[in-house]
Amino acid sequence: MSAQSSILSEIKPLDMWSWEVVSCEFQQKTNLNLDEKPKELLDPIIKNYLVHYCKGCTEVPCLNYHAGQKPRREIHYLGGSRWSYSHKQCTRKGCNNPKCSNAHTIEEILYHPKSYKTTKCSYPLNNGECERFGKLCPYIHEYEKMQNHNEPQESPIKCNKFDPVTFKTIRCPITKLHNIKFCNFYHKVTDRRRNPEKYAYSSEACRKYVCPDGDICNKCHSNIEFLYHPSIFRTNPCRLKENCTVKEICPFYHIDRNDRVLDKAGEIIELISQCEELSLRFSELQEKNRVYKKFMCSVCFLSKAKYVLKCGHTKCMECEVTSVCELCQKPTLPFTLISL
Repeated sequence: MSAQSSILSEIKPLDMWSWEVVSCEFQQKTNLNLDEKPKELLDPIIKNYLVHYCKGCTEVPCLNYHAGQKPRREIHYLGGSRWSYSHKQCTRKGCNNPKCSNAHTIEEILYHPKSYKTTKCSYPLNNGECERFGKLCPYIHEYEKMQNHNEPQESPIKCNKFDPVTFKTIRCPITKLHNIKFCNFYHKVTDRRRNPEKYAYSSEACRKYVCPDGDICNKCHSNIEFLYHPSIFRTNPCRLKENCTVKEICPFYHIDRNDRVLDKAGEIIELISQCEELSLRFSELQEKNRVYKKFMCSVCFLSKAKYVLKCGHTKCMECEVTSVCELCQKPTLPFTLISL
């Protein structure tokens, strides 16, 4: 039995809940609404930059791609925190699959909703525009930070929505009485969880009672870090089923949940994409093998062919050329010498 399964078998469904207060706001069941577009797609640069070919510039700066520029795939919202492709660079050499789940160009990384305007620009402003990228700068400048700071901030209670990535990773800023059991923020040090996207740790449990490595440890430190780890989260069914009172944030999956279906659909789409790529590679290898076999001896298949017989078969220097082919019993003469 693996370490993960042994830990999981020891955890009772409600062992991870060490919080007390319950909020009616998050007890109501929320259904995933795919028609609701995230605010990132309201930005025309994120949505349209380098997506369509320019048929004649009608605005400055032009968002369409021109000759010599690589097009950028249009980003689609898949619900929850999922997008049609991530902002991580694809590691497959020469991958041109339009359904690939990773970014193919630097523009697909910089103008992705998860990375756009998240890094400080190293170029100065000139008349209110970036000196290097102009209005299309994917980085953030100081004046944009000030504008965002001066805008009315959304109430922490309103933005307190469950996110499996940030769940229990930030200290709770809410001062009013609320449901800390369903709260996305942590309230005690023992409830804190490291963000798996920021800290690269595995789902294996740390065996040290007091870990000297702290946050940089590459193993999980608590039940919460284990259960909400990306490789573990909602991979096992909830044993409480319909009696579960924390379905919205339950680390185990419920069959009737839309997000579980979407997760599985996303996994299937990615597997289909990988299968298509492998199938294409296999076809290329088959074609190369077919061409290679044409220049191998049809009799021994050990040496390169030196002669092409009248019947179409090939022979090497070691195999004697006779008047009748031993493979098809057809005349072999005259034969053609292959000059490689």
